This record gives sequence, C-alpha cells and structure tokens, in this order.
Amino acid sequence: MVNQPRFLVLRLTQTVTEPSDLTFENRGSFCFQRITVQCYWVDVRSALKVRFILPRMKTILIAGALLALVVIVSVVALSGDFLTDEPSPNSASDSKQREELPEPSHSQTQSMSDPEEAMKNPTQGLPDRVILELSSDLSADQMQDQIFSMLTADEMSALQYLANLSGDYLAYEAAGTALFDYYREQGDWPRAMQAFDTLNVNLTLATPLVGQFLEAYAQQDPQGAWFWLLSHPNFNGIESGALNLGKIAGASPDPQSILLQRPPDSLPPRARAAYFKGVLGEWLQHDFTQAANYLNEIPSDPTLDPAIYDLVAHAGLIDAENTMSWAENIHNEGLRRSAILETARNWSRQDSSSYETWKTQANLSPDLTAELP
Repeated sequence: MVNQPRFLVLRLTQTVTEPSDLTFENRGSFCFQRITVQCYWVDVRSALKVRFILPRMKTILIAGALLALVVIVSVVALSGDFLTDEPSPNSASDSKQREELPEPSHSQTQSMSDPEEAMKNPTQGLPDRVILELSSDLSADQMQDQIFSMLTADEMSALQYLANLSGDYLAYEAAGTALFDYYREQGDWPRAMQAFDTLNVNLTLATPLVGQFLEAYAQQDPQGAWFWLLSHPNFNGIESGALNLGKIAGASPDPQSILLQRPPDSLPPRARAAYFKGVLGEWLQHDFTQAANYLNEIPSDPTLDPAIYDLVAHAGLIDAENTMSWAENIHNEGLRRSAILETARNWSRQDSSSYETWKTQANLSPDLTAELP
C-alpha cells in the first residue's frame, strides 16, 4: 500500500451572534461568543473532501495553471528571436562590417597601445604610400603643413620617412619646401646639413635642396659651408651648392681675396667649374675690368671649360673684343668652336673695324675661318 502524503490541518470553528437589526453602516460589528480550534492529520484524498479546503483548492489550481501558461508564453516570445535561423538585418550588416575591417598591422597595434609614442612619432604605423595618397587628396600647402608637423614631432623619423618618399612633383615640392622652412625656423644650418646624410638616398628630393641649404648656410657661416663642400666631394647636388657659394663670393666687395682663401682648385672637379662660374658671373656684373684681368691671369684649366664657355656667352654681349681670348683658350674643341663663333658675331656688331682686323690675323683652322661672319 502506497503511503499518501499527509497534511496538518487546523480547523477553526467560531460561533457568532449577529444582531437582527444589522445594517449596512454597522455590518463590520460582530459579537464572538466562542472559538473552537481542532488539529488533526489528513491525507490528500481526505483533505480534498474537507468542506472548507475543497473550494479553495480549485481556485489555487486554476490560478496556478493560468500563471504557468503566462510564464510559458512569455518565455517562448522572448526566446523566439534567438531560436529562429534568420538573422536580423542589423546583425547581418554589423557582421559584414566586422568582416570588411582590415587587421591592424604590428606597428599600428603598437602605436595604439602606446599613445605617447604615437604622438611622438607620427610616422609610426603609416604605410609607405601615405604621401602618394596625400598628393592626390591634398593641396601642396596642406601636404607642406603635414610634413612640417612630422618634422616638428620627430625629426629623425620624419627624415627617414622622407628618404623613402616616392610620388609626383607635387609631393617632392611640398617636402622640399617643408624641410627648408623647418630648418630656417630652427636656425641651425650645420645640423640642417647633417640631414642630407639621411636624405641623400633619395636623389630626387635631396639633389635640388643641397644648393638651397648651402646658400643659407653660407649666409650664416661662409667658412663652415665651404668646409662642408670640401668634405662631401661625391655628394649628389654638390654642383648646385658650389655654384651658390661662388655667387656669394663673387657678389662680395672683394671677390679676389675670397678666391685666395677658397680657391676653385681645392674643390673636386665636378664642383670646381660650378664654383668658378658662380664667382666670375657675379663679379663681371659689378666690376667687369677686375674680373676680366683675373680671368686672363689664371692658369689654363680644362675642368673650367664649361664655366668659361658660359662666361663668354654672357660677357661677349658687353665686351666681345676682350672676351675673345677666353674663347680661344677653351680646351674642349666643341665648346671652343661654338664660343669663338658666338663671340665673333657679337664683336662684328659692336665694332666691325676692330673685328675685321682680328679676323685677318686670327690663327684658326680653315673650316672655322670659313664660318666666321
């Protein structure tokens, strides 16, 4: 026989005397005469038969069933979105965006994890093509400001970045201008010249800047700029630097004394002619006689042929008679022939009488004589 669960039942019996004249207003007043409490154990089957429990049990069961139904419906409604196989539009777009995001590089991850390092080194984590992208999206002024900011934040990192620069003319022009403006603001041209130890691997960027930087350096310290020129004989762009140093010397009140201190023959051949051309070109403009006398007195030097050829072309417009001897002393046959013919044309227009006298006495080859005006 299976034992039925049993319950402890407390039965309260009360005898009440209710007045016959009870009205609505005093219905809450009762007079209790006797209260009886009975306590006994009953099993489930017996308990259901108890008159005062049975009505309440039906209510409890109905309420419980309704509550359970409400709970089940709520759970199913809340979990319906998770149980379905079709994702929502928002979740699909979010997933697609996450898939399209590129993985950060190691340098980018490092810079993001160290904000101070990222601020100090703006080039960290940037791809090599950043200037190429800037050249197509930004103006020259905007690129120039960007590069200037990079130099200000971390000069060495910016120089290393610019040494690998590749792009169009706009990018190189912006980089060159930003570099010059940055070092001009610093005012330390010896340190500025050290930048070319890094930049010189990029010939397109560095070569045009050497002359510009050396000219600014010579304005501040001519002797220091001269020593830099001597110590970099094979440097790219040295010709433009030597030309600008020569112009500064030639424009001085006494170019000859500067030439004694810094003679052209102390320079490597590739820079010697440029320096000489710069000195004599400026000197001839403000003191033609002294410059011509110096040119007539110096020893013949084949490395100076290109410089003398250019000087003859310009000086012959002023005094072709005195510049003809320079043209005749050029060693290179092609340059010499061209210089003589150009000077002869100028001389014939300036003074035809003296020119005809020279023409009859000139010791030239027959074919060259035949081409004279």
